[in-house]
Amino acid sequence: MAEHARHQCDVASEGQDRNTDHGGRITVSVIPRLQHVRDLRHLGRAFVNVHAPDTDAADTVELLISEIVTNAVRHTDSHSITLSMSYADDVICLSVSDGTAGRPHKRNPGPDDESGRGLLIVNALAKEWGISRNGSRVWCTVQCTDSLGAQDDADARTAPE
Repeated sequence: MAEHARHQCDVASEGQDRNTDHGGRITVSVIPRLQHVRDLRHLGRAFVNVHAPDTDAADTVELLISEIVTNAVRHTDSHSITLSMSYADDVICLSVSDGTAGRPHKRNPGPDDESGRGLLIVNALAKEWGISRNGSRVWCTVQCTDSLGAQDDADARTAPE
């Protein structure tokens, strides 16, 4: 885990200002119910559409929110969970806090297991991710890539001479 990414997520979740251009931040708390996962996914897509509209990050952000929020909803004893999202320097940081101590851990589910893949998915999709010392917060970052620029680069490589 890079110290910069950890600090970026810590700052976003604490609501402190960062000295960056074109940044944005939102924090929302909900009652831990599975029906709120969909609403938070949609909020994540809207956040990407506002702060990084020309990137391929929206699907990844939605999936990561789904995984970490669902995990929090299923395993918390708290009366609320909080999703924080920040955008700065072409990186989106997601942070979910549930106020419940206890560290989540990656599992090795079998092919017929219906659950246990959440942190494996986070590990595969996030640029970086981590868990607070007491386990009450999971955070991850998503690198925003310019989808138009990536396409232009691909066209340049395949264009006939």
